[in-house]
Amino acid sequence: MYEIILVGVALAMDAFALTVTNCITYKDNLSRTKKYLMPVVFGAFQFLMPVLGFFIGSAATGFLSEFAGFLTSGIFFALAIKFLIDAIAEKKSVEKEKLPTLSFATVLIQGIATSIDALFVGVTFAVKLSFSVFLASGIIGAVTFVVVAAALFIGKGLKKALKDFSSFFGVAILLTLAIINLIEALG
Repeated sequence: MYEIILVGVALAMDAFALTVTNCITYKDNLSRTKKYLMPVVFGAFQFLMPVLGFFIGSAATGFLSEFAGFLTSGIFFALAIKFLIDAIAEKKSVEKEKLPTLSFATVLIQGIATSIDALFVGVTFAVKLSFSVFLASGIIGAVTFVVVAAALFIGKGLKKALKDFSSFFGVAILLTLAIINLIEALG
């Protein structure tokens, strides 16, 4: 069981980084609802993807594993571009008092992007898991929820520390995640 908790922590790291990035990028214009939405969405996808992977099983492992790294990298790259555009728009709109907001669709896309690895963990569950996939996935989802909730506090502190450069720091995190996933896909 402790292995599942460790897997959950490992799988939650991308969601952690994106949550910190969201807090930094969207600064004071991040509503309480959107803050609480992140742990729920990220935790839910980290629960659902292993279950889905379990049912897909080993039949699709080869096909999915060929494209997963590229897909994840592309999503992170696209999010980095969106965050950069939002950061530039924020700089221009400060005079107009209209700051960019985090949309529900963006959080959903982030939830999918950060849980693709969990899909593959679910595929391995079809072969190696000795107890309920729903229990294992529930643990992973709960761990992600807790990690992302903690990231909300860390992101708030980083936002204050980084001030004007915080949005670009968030873009740098996303670009790093995109590059890491691309290197893993190529290697």
